Amino acid sequence: MDVVATSEVSVSVTLDISKIWARDLDAEELLKLEKSFDGLATVKLRTNRTIISLIGNADRNNEALGRTFAVLTRLGVNPEMISKGAFKNNVALIVPEEVGDMCLRELHREFFP
Repeated sequence: MDVVATSEVSVSVTLDISKIWARDLDAEELLKLEKSFDGLATVKLRTNRTIISLIGNADRNNEALGRTFAVLTRLGVNPEMISKGAFKNNVALIVPEEVGDMCLRELHREFFP
């Protein structure tokens, strides 16, 4: 698992199986994985996502998040998942893969002009 986010009613998890195996799961394997949760949980499978990790000074966390969300708002991108690490210096955002590179480039421009 790469990223976990929880709330009162849900648990969201990212899984990059290619880090364990040398390939992604095929459609049949994904369906089998999804079905393995039947009776236990409702599963919404989403593929082709990008993780953007923000790592920085915990004392400037609010400023960094404000600047990050200003960039994403300007781009019209809403993160699908947000997870804060155990320490205050680490935040992960999940965005659709097709906008991942654009988000990363613009965030770099914002923080490293």
